[in-house]
Amino acid sequence: MRTLLFSLCSLLATTLWADDFVTVRDGRLFFPENPGQPAYFVGVTMAKAPLMLSHNDKASRQQLKADFDRLQDLGVNVVSVSLCGQGHADTLTCHDEKMLSGLDVILAEAERRHIYIMVCLTAGECPYCHLSHDDETLKLPLRRNTVTRKTYQDTPALMAWQLSGHTDDILSLAAQLKEADQRHLIAASAGIEGFGKNSRTVCSSLLAGAAVDMLSLDLLPTDIGWASTSALHTAMPHIYLNTEDVLAQLNRLNTPLVKPIILGRVGYERDKAHCHAAATTRSRDALFSFVVSHLAESRSNATPLSGACFYGWDCSPTANVSPNGELAPHRAGQYTIFRSDQTSLNIIASFHQSAP
Repeated sequence: MRTLLFSLCSLLATTLWADDFVTVRDGRLFFPENPGQPAYFVGVTMAKAPLMLSHNDKASRQQLKADFDRLQDLGVNVVSVSLCGQGHADTLTCHDEKMLSGLDVILAEAERRHIYIMVCLTAGECPYCHLSHDDETLKLPLRRNTVTRKTYQDTPALMAWQLSGHTDDILSLAAQLKEADQRHLIAASAGIEGFGKNSRTVCSSLLAGAAVDMLSLDLLPTDIGWASTSALHTAMPHIYLNTEDVLAQLNRLNTPLVKPIILGRVGYERDKAHCHAAATTRSRDALFSFVVSHLAESRSNATPLSGACFYGWDCSPTANVSPNGELAPHRAGQYTIFRSDQTSLNIIASFHQSAP
């Protein structure tokens, strides 16, 4: 009897998880565990996790489990990964079976912990592989996970497909992907361009896309000329003002459509632009605190800014190898969040600890 009861409870838990997906309603995100309350999140970007796991070594998988457990302890339930190594020496093409096997592991481990995964893809021609993978991307929903045996389209842990590239390519692929997979969200990434001179045109077009569920923007101040590596801390007031201006513009653009907005990659260099774990993170922590504060305000007022992923979690399997937190063209360690960066992790945790 006890065995039967346990089996029924396990089946019920699995069914509840399997039947519930992250959704967007009235311009707000909703997580299945709290379907009546708009969801706001602070997550991390583990961009190179599929690439690390593609090596199929025990150390990488054990480290992923440990990292997911630690993130869960911090309250993090959204992680962004990339399906393209993007220009590093050990890069595999976007849809190489080894890369997809790495994603299989990530989704399986995420599902065990109720962590949601955003999968970053390139629409049109990948600038690093120099191949168009749109046809392969459209096959992803039907891929059967080699670990869980579920198809991707039946995997609630997969929160969203995040598409980057030229606007027309994103909109075209989004429409086809939504037809192939109606259960998962599609996030359109404006990338660095979203904060540039063409922001109004690009963001308006992406927000108007019928298949686009939410807009994702990067906040990497030195990449877009809001700060220089020689003046990281003194640039903070300028960064704050520019970010607030961009968000205000987006809210005006978004008014007729009302779709969630997320900051897909928030990153800043360590003090003095050092790339090693011993360097301090005063400036970066200031940016992280600013973003967390804005998200907390958005949560209180139920406004469209719905989440941010801090870039980029070190995916190295051991502490004795080069950091693997960021993608090309960023240099190793430029934006890496090391596992020892306790002040940064405290800021991430503070958002979830302050949840009502």
